[in-house]
Amino acid sequence: AGKGVVVTSDRAAAIAHARACLDKGAEAQMVIEEFLDGEEVSLFGITDGVTVIPLQPAQDFKRAGDGDEGPNTGGMGAYSPLPWAPTGLTDDVTARVLQPMVDAMRHRGTPFSGLLYAGLAMTSRGIRVIEFNARFGDPETEVIIPLLHGNGVDIYSMLYATATSTITDFVMPATLNAAALTICLAAEGYPDSPVTGETIAGLGDEYRDVTVFHGGTKIDSDGNVVSSGGRVLFVTGLGVNLEAASAAANAAIGDAAIHFPGMQYRPDIAHRAAMSGLKCGSLYSLIILIHFVGFPKDLVAVFRPEQVDAIFREAAPIAVRMIRIASIYVMLEAALVVFSGTLRGAGDTVWAMCVSV
Repeated sequence: AGKGVVVTSDRAAAIAHARACLDKGAEAQMVIEEFLDGEEVSLFGITDGVTVIPLQPAQDFKRAGDGDEGPNTGGMGAYSPLPWAPTGLTDDVTARVLQPMVDAMRHRGTPFSGLLYAGLAMTSRGIRVIEFNARFGDPETEVIIPLLHGNGVDIYSMLYATATSTITDFVMPATLNAAALTICLAAEGYPDSPVTGETIAGLGDEYRDVTVFHGGTKIDSDGNVVSSGGRVLFVTGLGVNLEAASAAANAAIGDAAIHFPGMQYRPDIAHRAAMSGLKCGSLYSLIILIHFVGFPKDLVAVFRPEQVDAIFREAAPIAVRMIRIASIYVMLEAALVVFSGTLRGAGDTVWAMCVSV
């Protein structure tokens, strides 16, 4: 779902939006679709009409405001890789979505070659396709292209191989090292009524590990770069991980960096994903500790109820990662049998260390 679409669990809000659509005249149209829960994922694939080579998955952020609040937009930012994604996601989507689509188009006599974009929802009922596009789409492109380039992929050769049916000779790295994150700098009033013509400052400065992509910009009669659309710029940061990429991108935005009057953006892009590894490890350690030592009586004093709720709510998408360290649990279970008395005696000390950290 993109700009102009309402996704809500509020029945009154849904009815109000429907009425607004129908009030536009006799030819007004409205589309009602199934609600798809779960995370959204975008996967690009290049194809010569027979073979599909997938690129790396990315995730974009549709809502205008921090914390996924506000109206839907064309995309306020994106990041890749997805540390929370299940192992084999790319291969699964390629086999179940991209390749069947390419095969079906070829079999019906309308072969497709080029870039196939699949917008997906990772629902509780499995993968669902939201949309297809036959082009690179932003803001995902602003993270995938820098990652490909940074990993030595010749993008022009990749596209040439697609156009000349030599894609089977093209070698794509199994994994792309590093991480990329892009933040959209949008105009005041976006997405409903964006203000244009604002002078953009800070574009002449150099920012480490940052690439700036122009979207809605133009050069005015005085030679200044000004805004000319809703999504004005995309500021992409690169780093060894998402934390570093986010730091690089956000450092290039602000009063002392790139800015323009009324600018709105989301500094929280990928924050949950960047913290997923830490939260997974911390949550699992807490579970292990409670199992062996007992539920600490001071837990309520350490965490407020809303904090505990947030920990478990945000841990859900990464629960699959806990399986990977299940062997540690087994080893500790064995240790408990031998050293249970010693471990319980050290419990207070271990808990104190966890709280202090």
